[in-house]
Amino acid sequence: MDKRQKWISEIANFIAGRVAQCPVCGGHNFKDGYIELDKEKHIGWGAVWCEKCLHAFVISRIILSGENIHKKIIPHLPNGLKFV
Repeated sequence: MDKRQKWISEIANFIAGRVAQCPVCGGHNFKDGYIELDKEKHIGWGAVWCEKCLHAFVISRIILSGENIHKKIIPHLPNGLKFV
């Protein structure tokens, strides 16, 4: 499995509430946040990152609907993220 596939698999675990492990450092503390680009259509992008090593994976073209997603809309992503 290549690096991107490992990230996608672990993000799926994280989103589903299962144990997820960072493919880079093995950490288990993931965070996610989303940037809303179109407030009328609720479309945006975001990222999932490991709090331990700050490696991150971009998630693009997301429909930001639902109460859980709206709680995670942020003005900007944290500084220092290292995108895969």
